Amino acid sequence: MTDKIQHHEDWQDVSVQDFRAWHWRQAGNLSQMPSTAQAQGTVDAYINQGRWIAECPIGHGDAVCASESFPFFLCTAGGMAENSGNWYNVRYPANKRAIEQELEKRMAVHPFKAAQARNWKPGETLKDLQDENKAHPERLKPEFR
Repeated sequence: MTDKIQHHEDWQDVSVQDFRAWHWRQAGNLSQMPSTAQAQGTVDAYINQGRWIAECPIGHGDAVCASESFPFFLCTAGGMAENSGNWYNVRYPANKRAIEQELEKRMAVHPFKAAQARNWKPGETLKDLQDENKAHPERLKPEFR
C-alpha cells in the first residue's frame, strides 16, 4: 500500500457504489438504492488519520472513506435519520494535492490505520498545516525535519 492520503479506491476492491449498496441493505433498507441524479446538496470532504472522509451532514455518524473517482456520498442510516437515502456531492478543496503533500510529510505506521497526525478539516489553510509541521517536527518523517 502506498504511503499517501487514502481514498476508497486505495483500500477497497469493490466500487464505492457496490460498497454503499451493501451498507444500504445492511441498514435494513428494502427499497432500491436511489440514483446519484437525486443528489440533494454537498458535503465537504475532510482528512481523518490519513483518509479522505465524507460524512452525513446530520451528524449521526454515517461516514465513509471518500472516492476520488466517484465523488458522491449516500446516507445509509436506514430509519435512524430523516435524510437516509439522500445522495450528496462530495466537495474536495481546490488545493487538495497541496494539503495531501503537506500531510504526507508526517509519519504514519500505516497509511490509514495508524496515521494519527494526518488530519485536515475544511477551514484549515495550507499555512496552518505548515505551521503545525514546524511546531511538531517529531511528527515528521526524518527527511522533512
